[in-house]
Amino acid sequence: MIKTIALILLVSSCSMQKKSLHQGWKSILSIDNNGLVLSGEKQNLIDAIHMGCPIRVGWFRKLRNDETLGHVTDSAFLSVYKGEVFAQVKPIMRQSPSSAKAAIQLDFENNQQWTAIILSLIHI
Repeated sequence: MIKTIALILLVSSCSMQKKSLHQGWKSILSIDNNGLVLSGEKQNLIDAIHMGCPIRVGWFRKLRNDETLGHVTDSAFLSVYKGEVFAQVKPIMRQSPSSAKAAIQLDFENNQQWTAIILSLIHI
């Protein structure tokens, strides 16, 4: 069984001052697959959204061979509704990691795409 082990929401260095594009990203909220907070606070994420900061989402999965596969992407559209954050990601081409070596193959034959709305639901 493949299981998501963590969801991380990232924000760029965002402020009213002009900053270098190379300042990087900072994790502002990390939750596990049960919705428990690993680090950060949801209100910081909401504040960053209201300031217009670019937000990235990342998620990491434990594979059948006990290895971890991670993904990070820009959020395409953000919604804050009833205290929760919903992040849409742009469609991506389906890909399959190799279990034998460090390689990922795109599925051009079937032209399958993947998209999602990622929710910041947190259980307290």
